[in-house]
Order: sequence, then structure tokens, then C-alpha cells
Amino acid sequence: ITTSGSDSDGTFFSSSSKNNIISNLDIKTTNADAAGILISSSSNDNYISNTTIITTGINGFGVGFFSGSYSRSNNNTFVGMIIKTDNSGANAFNINGVSHNFTLLDSILNASHASAVDFFVAGAVGGGEWNFTNVSFIDKTWSLGSVGTLNVHWYVDAFANNSDNTPVVNVNVSAFDINNLLRFS
Repeated sequence: ITTSGSDSDGTFFSSSSKNNIISNLDIKTTNADAAGILISSSSNDNYISNTTIITTGINGFGVGFFSGSYSRSNNNTFVGMIIKTDNSGANAFNINGVSHNFTLLDSILNASHASAVDFFVAGAVGGGEWNFTNVSFIDKTWSLGSVGTLNVHWYVDAFANNSDNTPVVNVNVSAFDINNLLRFS
């Protein structure tokens, strides 16, 4: 999907778009205010996978969420996304509106312009929970007054070996966080 022209989004989930499955898209937008994927109020339970988004216009978000004063989007899932933006205000993931909840897995966010970030939460956001697992991103910004929770997780494979590199059997592997709290055992 290639678009040109102001506000010409690659894919738009209009109000109350629900239970859509989208996979294997290449989306490119070139003009101002054109998002790769734009998700509107009450768009719930959508699944987007293996999609590459490239935007080159000013304020051309990779993925943008927006809503009216009382509506929010819930339970949207993104898997295997590669999102690249390269212009002013063109955040890779842009959250705006009341509250949105979503999951992002096994993905890359890359907003390369100095005045754009990989993950942005606007001041109007009054809540939400965003779960990132195995997502590569560098910077995130919360505007003054915005509220929400970003959970970042990574996969881990743990092995215990002897000094000769043979596996140790019946061993317990424990991991602790920066505050010395046990996270798994």
C-alpha cells in the first residue's frame, strides 16, 4: 500500500472497527499527517502481523491511536512489525486520546528524525497499558499530564553449564532485577 497526499493513511481503522486480521503488508506514506496505520475510537480486538511501515512525511506516524473524549481502543495486537519514520514529528508509535490498551511483540520501532521518538504519549492520554515483548526501540516520551503504563519484557533462555561446557542437570536458575527482587526461578 503506497499513499500520497496529506492525511492519506495507509490503513485506517474507523470508529468501532473490531476483530480484523491484517498480515503481510508493506505500507509507505509520503506526505504530511499520513500514518501507516491509524486506529480510531473503540477499535478493539484487531490483530496486525508481519507488516512493514515506512513514513516520510511531517507528522507521518507509523502507528497512531486517537479517540474522542470517552472512547478508547482495547486488546489490539501487533506482531512482527517493522516501523521506520524519518521526518519531524513522525513518531513510530503515537498514542493520543483518552486511553488505549495494546500489545506489541517481536517488533522494531525506528523514528530516525531528531524531533520524533519511537514511542510517544500525548498529554490528552488519561490511562492505558501498553505491553512490549521483544521490541527494539530507543526513546520514549510522555507529554506533561499524560498517564499510562508501558511494560517492557524480553525473552530469555537460561542454561547452566559446567566449566567444560557440559549441561548441569537438576539445577535452579534464578534472576533478580535491579532492586535485587527475585523475578523468576
